[in-house]
Amino acid sequence: STFCQYVAYKWAQGTIWPQFTHLFWIRLRNLSETFYAKGKKYKAAEVLSQECELEIKSMKAFLSDPKYKASTLLLLDGEDELSLDAGSKQGHLHPILNEFKTLFDHILVTSRPQPSAIIPNQCCRLEILGFDHKGIDQYVN
Repeated sequence: STFCQYVAYKWAQGTIWPQFTHLFWIRLRNLSETFYAKGKKYKAAEVLSQECELEIKSMKAFLSDPKYKASTLLLLDGEDELSLDAGSKQGHLHPILNEFKTLFDHILVTSRPQPSAIIPNQCCRLEILGFDHKGIDQYVN
């Protein structure tokens, strides 16, 4: 989450990844029955709208416009925190993860050290070791 906060902040400041005109950040721990009741089939637009606090109508229009697909980054934060509702293939929210893969060309998934099940064969792995005291000061400032 700290990494995603850093990425979102630096992107919003215009200091990293200028090729992206939009960035959506989803905390995967929220993909659970607590926030998304069973018995309803959810679409990615609904989840993105709720998690990014945008109007559903605007989100659907955005996702239907092909020019944004190549210039948008989707941050999926905390794959290791996925509930069985989304992480399990039988989970009622699992189809949303597959829908994300069709909607976005650029997806960054964070997790504790483990291979990604969301995008297993299409990834580059890096490990973030953390901050030393000097690094914390630089990050905060």
